[in-house]
Amino acid sequence: MLVRKSGRSVLDWVKEVQERGAGEILLQSVDTDGRQRGFDIELIKQVVELSKIPVVAASGAGSKEDVLEVAKKAKPSAVAIASLLHHNICTIKEL
Repeated sequence: MLVRKSGRSVLDWVKEVQERGAGEILLQSVDTDGRQRGFDIELIKQVVELSKIPVVAASGAGSKEDVLEVAKKAKPSAVAIASLLHHNICTIKEL
């Protein structure tokens, strides 16, 4: 697989997508995606603080505690929890 680095920071991209009229940001971290070991809370927090549009935190939920932690510490507009539900780790009611 060919990887091309943009040379731009995530925060630069956040500014640009807002200027281009994006309605929300789905933020996935390649460092935490698929690992189910928690979210990149510091990155999410920085994006939420910079963003003027809703931010959905994704990539990292491995437990309901992970969801609670990102919600409390980074305060995204929403949290994606696909693996928790697909793998029957917990239910929506438990969350």
